[in-house]
Amino acid sequence: AFRDIVAGAAEGLNGAIMAYGQTASGKTYSISGSTALGEASPDADSGKDRGIIHFALEDLFTKLRDQSGKNEYLVRMSYCELYMEKVNDLLRKISPQSQNLPVKEDAEGKGFYAE
Repeated sequence: AFRDIVAGAAEGLNGAIMAYGQTASGKTYSISGSTALGEASPDADSGKDRGIIHFALEDLFTKLRDQSGKNEYLVRMSYCELYMEKVNDLLRKISPQSQNLPVKEDAEGKGFYAE
């Protein structure tokens, strides 16, 4: 299901892949794979323990590489957690700047973003 989102991103659209469920249901593992456990798996190269992030980025960069022309691309990615009504940035080292991020509405009122 994430492949349509990745295809749109390769054409310049914004996309979001979300995991939702109760505590300990496997959301982080599904998104991150074995890296969510804080250790590399011996099967990581086989794809067996890869998460959605790995496959989505692999698909995205393959699509961008295969597009014809001499275009230049800028790819931005966020990996955030919404837990107990707090937004945390999971790509940054744990610090006050990465925890409990303020959520703001954009100036045109079309959506929200975490600072």
